[in-house]
Amino acid sequence: MPAPEPNSISHALEIKAHAILEYLARCFPVCTSSDEFHFFPQIPPGNTHWSRWDDFSEESISALSHQCREWRHSFDTLQRSITPQALQIDLQLMRRVLATLEEQITLLAVHEKQPTFYLTIMGIGLADAVAAGERALVQRLVSLPLFLSQAIKNLARVPLLFNGLGREMAGKLRVWLTVLPGGDAIRPALSALDQFVNHLTAVPADESFLPSTDVYTRIATAHIGCRVPMDVLDDELDSEIRDAERLLQRHAARLGPGQTWQAVVAGLTLPAADESPAQHYGHIIASLARHCVDRGLIPADLPQQCPVAVEAIPSFMDPVRSNAAFSALPGHPAR
Repeated sequence: MPAPEPNSISHALEIKAHAILEYLARCFPVCTSSDEFHFFPQIPPGNTHWSRWDDFSEESISALSHQCREWRHSFDTLQRSITPQALQIDLQLMRRVLATLEEQITLLAVHEKQPTFYLTIMGIGLADAVAAGERALVQRLVSLPLFLSQAIKNLARVPLLFNGLGREMAGKLRVWLTVLPGGDAIRPALSALDQFVNHLTAVPADESFLPSTDVYTRIATAHIGCRVPMDVLDDELDSEIRDAERLLQRHAARLGPGQTWQAVVAGLTLPAADESPAQHYGHIIASLARHCVDRGLIPADLPQQCPVAVEAIPSFMDPVRSNAAFSALPGHPAR
């Protein structure tokens, strides 16, 4: 007896989704392994080829753009046969993921403007390899110069702001490289990173770095999917800015009478404490957990079942994360 129609369509959709994820994981192994790159789906790693880095060559980008269009066309064909609402939701979600990814690489083209994009891939890729063992690390280091060479080729014009962040981050990455257990593979990797920095020093710079209003509008409506008109969004953001400034001014008047809130914030110092920053954050997190348990927001045993570990942000990630950033390490299953 043939399978029911919904099941066959569901199976076809699942096969298509797996094919898409396998393609992305093969071409962009680091971006799809981390939550740092929000426009890539996070994919559980399979048999990792540690010598492989993400491919942002012109040929790869062109192929990805073509594939995204092909995949969306195949979804249009499937959609005509789908009636269950759950499958419609899955299909629309995949369409949006693909549309966002294509716009990021063609419209925003971060791989052509942001050196920190490549350096973040480098840092995460090496950190993953360190966790996997020395052999994995050596393979990643050996292939790193080719990855950075492609980055140099793509970064033909870099906004000044991104250029400065890139050179700052590269300096911290260089210090980190020198202490990695990579043996003879370290020296070529350092040389490649130096060439990357030399390129940033010589590359034509641009004062402008903000996307156009049209691009912002497209991000808000398509990427974020808020469906809010830009004038309404502008008014909402302006209102939030005014509310935040009033709050800052009120507290600044109490902490430093007669000073601007900017001066008060700049002069703030952490109170002396007997505990380390990690212990301090740990106690705050525990307090938040107790609050959530007391209010019935989470089960009473959840904090014990899911303990939180507080770790310092690696110095080479400082330029792309604020000091207050908190990120759960990617894991499969998620944690």
